[in-house]
Amino acid sequence: MTDDGSTSFIEGLSSPRLLSTHLPYSLLPKRMTDDGSACRFIYICRNPIDVFVSQTASVESPKKVLLLKYEDVKKKPLECVRKVAEFLEIPFTPDEENNKIVKEIVELCSFENLSNQDVNKSDVLLATLISSGK
Repeated sequence: MTDDGSTSFIEGLSSPRLLSTHLPYSLLPKRMTDDGSACRFIYICRNPIDVFVSQTASVESPKKVLLLKYEDVKKKPLECVRKVAEFLEIPFTPDEENNKIVKEIVELCSFENLSNQDVNKSDVLLATLISSGK
């Protein structure tokens, strides 16, 4: 969302879209959370209050909201990646499981790997966003 509360910039992004936010589910635009919407949400939470609010949404809309606890993601990352794939309706095939694709995804998404990416060592993206004024 922009400073004025608009989500129109999202429409210009190619599909499928992957967005990250710190907004609680209850504050997301209704057109995103309504049953007719194709939007899906993966909620990773740590705070017990977040768990309560998020769990309510995941129980009410299990096909729209997947609740993952941060502690579970840390302890059982392979299981959580499988849950995400099933939630997105693209489960891993037996060949992918046998070829250790799930493990490779976990390694690629690890804090250690992501923190060492060149994009994290450059301020080009930040400068572009700031200079555009949007």
